[in-house]
Amino acid sequence: LVGLCVRFLPLMKAEYISIIDSQRTRGLKMESAWDNLKAILPTFMPFLYRAVRRSTETALAMELRGYGRSKTRTFSSSLAMQPYDIALITAMLLVIILSLAIRMTALI
Repeated sequence: LVGLCVRFLPLMKAEYISIIDSQRTRGLKMESAWDNLKAILPTFMPFLYRAVRRSTETALAMELRGYGRSKTRTFSSSLAMQPYDIALITAMLLVIILSLAIRMTALI
């Protein structure tokens, strides 16, 4: 987990620089220390939004890969055809054949 946090530091720095550049393109002045202080809110809110979005995506990816609360390994079980499945498939085939037969007799 610490390695994941350390890995995100350069990414967050690059995103913050990207946000500052885009704000400068929109006309934000950052020439003096006072300008830098005033620029915190217009740059921090998009940065916070991106950070939360990235952490949510990372958390979802980790959860999908199996990092979670469960300490025991889960295994998938194999499925077999049950009598209920065979009966349902047979009934559906009969309905399809019957509807085709009715349609064919209606066309003649």
